Amino acid sequence: MVVLLVRNGFTEILALETWLGSLRSLPPQTMMVLFGLLEGDNVYVKLDKGVAIDDKLNNNDCIRILRRQGKVAMLEEEIWSSQAKLDLGENFETHVGIAHTRWATHGAPSAINSHPQRSDEDNEFVVVHNGIITNYKDIKQFLEKKGFQFESETDTEVIAKLIKHLHDTLPNLSLSEPFNNSKVLSLWINRKREKNFDTQTREITTLKLEIQQIMKGNYSSFMQKEIFEQSESVMNTMRGRVDFKSGSVILGGIKDYIGDIKRCRRLLLIGCGTSFHSAIATRQILEELTELPVMVELASDFLDRKTPVFRDDVCFFISQSGETAESLIALRYCKQRGALTPLEH
Repeated sequence: MVVLLVRNGFTEILALETWLGSLRSLPPQTMMVLFGLLEGDNVYVKLDKGVAIDDKLNNNDCIRILRRQGKVAMLEEEIWSSQAKLDLGENFETHVGIAHTRWATHGAPSAINSHPQRSDEDNEFVVVHNGIITNYKDIKQFLEKKGFQFESETDTEVIAKLIKHLHDTLPNLSLSEPFNNSKVLSLWINRKREKNFDTQTREITTLKLEIQQIMKGNYSSFMQKEIFEQSESVMNTMRGRVDFKSGSVILGGIKDYIGDIKRCRRLLLIGCGTSFHSAIATRQILEELTELPVMVELASDFLDRKTPVFRDDVCFFISQSGETAESLIALRYCKQRGALTPLEH
């Protein structure tokens, strides 16, 4: 799980793609690079998108949130349409901007469910988050009893509101994590130390990325680009894993389980979306090579049916990107029933 928290007037960067600088001096197309998207043409139109940037309201520093559902171009229009309220040319002593694209796991795709999520109407704390908060319902109930009102259906909103609650009720709360030690340990954000309180400055690392890698080029869409780049992707996947001279394949994630796999009753391939389709494409060749029955399951349907799973089954989970909620729940379901569960990506 990765989280970026921004507080009005103070920033704590925990993790995630961030940009620091004068956002107002940049055209919207440059701001879209924060998403890894260019010129508003994103094939995944169902993604929610949003940005949070520093602003001033009645001469006081504040955070402005802009969110839209659909293509990045729609968010670009939202930014320009807010010029009357948002001075894109104003300079600030400190500048913070965060951006996020969201594939909905909690709550329907909509602007209100987009990130960044806020702690209150004053936007004191603003959060973007990748991952799943498994106990968010319990946290939400707790905060509602404390008087907090929720705007969205997301699990992310509880982060901002919980931090707001802790900040208001425990102003002297330390960032240090409890540790059995006679010394007082502090947690420093974005620092490396040789030993306690010996602060070392991190060197700047330049990441090399060709702009052509994230552009559509001559293709009509990113989806078409991915289709025609499949041969190159397959070669990159096989590199270091397939030895054509000896005719052998090495998969580091499952080599320790080969003996158990050979003795199993059946193989289950479980995934969602395109991962489910890749499992279907793999089934026939796996059955021919292993002489074992191979079942392919859509994670959501697999859970709804409460599919019987046994200790001598081997379950492979194929993720789309990052993590998929249904696949994670199916993984826990299989582990509880004693099946072998090497995880594939």
